[in-house]
Amino acid sequence: MKLVITSCADDLLWRHSRLAAVADALPAAAARAVNKTLQGLRTDVVREVRGRYNVPAKDVRGTMSIRKAWKHNAEGVLRIRAARSVPLVRFGALPRTPKVKRPRKGAPGVSVKVLSSGGRKPLRRVFVARMRSGHVGVYERASGVRALPIRELHGPSFVPYLYRDDVHERVTDMATDRLWKHLDHEAGRELKKAGLS
Repeated sequence: MKLVITSCADDLLWRHSRLAAVADALPAAAARAVNKTLQGLRTDVVREVRGRYNVPAKDVRGTMSIRKAWKHNAEGVLRIRAARSVPLVRFGALPRTPKVKRPRKGAPGVSVKVLSSGGRKPLRRVFVARMRSGHVGVYERASGVRALPIRELHGPSFVPYLYRDDVHERVTDMATDRLWKHLDHEAGRELKKAGLS
């Protein structure tokens, strides 16, 4: 998924006609406004995802990258990689660390809370294990026997949630509001530097 924010010097001139006196500084000011908007947009997307899914903010931010705008190209991009899935252990798995004792027969192995608004879901025939690398995850056995191989379980991808019309519209509105706020701030900054405020 890609969210593109674009602005130009004309946007600043349209809002503040007095900026015509400092027209050379406007492309850089527009690029600064776009870059600040992208950083805020990343925060908004993380907040939106965490409102739905019980996943750490670090894991959501880890799927995003920003390509900054600059004065000769005032287009910035927030890219969200869809391929990266979050390990199920990051969705509030309990127990958090591997148990030393084998659980009693019939006891739920692990419980997770995937949705922020929902309750915990017990999972049977899964367990928490630490690999030699130190990575802790929720695993299940590939076959019914108590042996190898095992495979790590992952939670749902949150990127399709961002494609929902209501969510996409909310994020777009927040980005637009942020962009105009930052454009006004940068316009005031340039007017003050030129002694026109």
